[in-house]
This record gives sequence, C-alpha cells and structure tokens, in this order.
Amino acid sequence: MPRWLRRLLRGSVIILLPFVLVGGALFVAITTENKRSQAQSAEYEAKKAERIAGEEATRAEIEERRLASSEEEAECKADWQCWAERHSLRAILSCQPQIENQAKYDFRWTDSWLQPKFSRVSATEKKNIFVYSGDSLQLQNGFGAWENHIYRCRYNVEAENVDFVEVKPGRL
Repeated sequence: MPRWLRRLLRGSVIILLPFVLVGGALFVAITTENKRSQAQSAEYEAKKAERIAGEEATRAEIEERRLASSEEEAECKADWQCWAERHSLRAILSCQPQIENQAKYDFRWTDSWLQPKFSRVSATEKKNIFVYSGDSLQLQNGFGAWENHIYRCRYNVEAENVDFVEVKPGRL
C-alpha cells in the first residue's frame, strides 16, 4: 500500500473515530430523550385529564349554587323585609348624600355602631320601592344651634336610585 494511502486511512480513522463515538453517544442521548419526552407527555395528558375533570366538577358546583341562589333570591323577593334588607346598603349609600344636600348650613350624623342611620324601613304600594327613615341627623340653623331632624328616603330597588328625599325637624 502506498504511503500516501496509509496516511490518508490513518487520518480518516483518527478523524472518523471521534464522529462514530460522538454519533453513538448522540443516538443514545436522543433515544433516552425520546423516552423521557414520551413519559412527560403521558404525565401531561394525565394532569390535563385531572384538570378537566376538576373544572367540570367546579362548573357543576357553581351551577348548583346559582340555582340555590336564584331560589333563595326568589324567596327573599317574596318577603319585602328580606328584600329591603338585602338592598339596604345600596339604599344607604345612595340616600345619605342626598339627605346631606338638604342641609342649608352644616350637618352632623348622630348615629353610632349600635344605632344605624336608617332605623326604619317600610314598603310602598309598588313592589320594589322602599322608604328608609331615621332621626340620627342634626342640622345647624342660621344661629349656629343644632336641631334634630327626621329624614325619609324613597329608594327604587329595580332602578337602583333615589326617588324622593324629605328632611324635617323632630324625632321619631
């Protein structure tokens, strides 16, 4: 064999040997990675199925609560006291500024934690209109003296607005 061919083959083996070794290692690494990827994929599918089952259970619970809530709301709507109590916070937040605007000079609320601003609620002839009233307000007159006042606020539950406000001197 000629010398140049021996050198070429010797160089080729030396050059090719690392590629063969690296290629084998890559093949083993790729095969291992594929197996790992398949295991992760199966695990992901299992978790996805669990999540979907959990979401369906949650949806069913929400639907049950909504139905129970609508039944409870229908029962409450039939009882005017329950319905007025349910909307009392919105009514108070809507009525209070309008009552305060009736003051010619200054005002101060005399309610406390135990005594609410609107101590009484009454129903009107119309189904969704309630009158909230109280006497925990003092208005200042032109001489600077404080007078106790009675106030009434007619609140429309459907429209969520105040229909009428009345403030007059006195106590309930």
